[in-house]
Amino acid sequence: MANPSLLILAGDGIGPEVMDEVKRIIDWFGAKRDLAFDVSEDLVGGAAYDKHGVPLHDDTMAKAQSVDAVLLGAVGGPKLRQP
Repeated sequence: MANPSLLILAGDGIGPEVMDEVKRIIDWFGAKRDLAFDVSEDLVGGAAYDKHGVPLHDDTMAKAQSVDAVLLGAVGGPKLRQP
């Protein structure tokens, strides 16, 4: 049986910091509970906008639709706030 697939979209602001801890938990499940996941990552929010010019790239949406679960971090860091 295949491992469940996860897509991590860390976002920006505090999102990447939080998702780093989530990845530690995922790793713990693999090591201590023999529950492995196939994990991939991509960009969303300001991080995606900086790279692709859009907050959610079509390729990222396609990935999100192909996995078992999407873990979405915070978006909207201070760089993106309107004055």
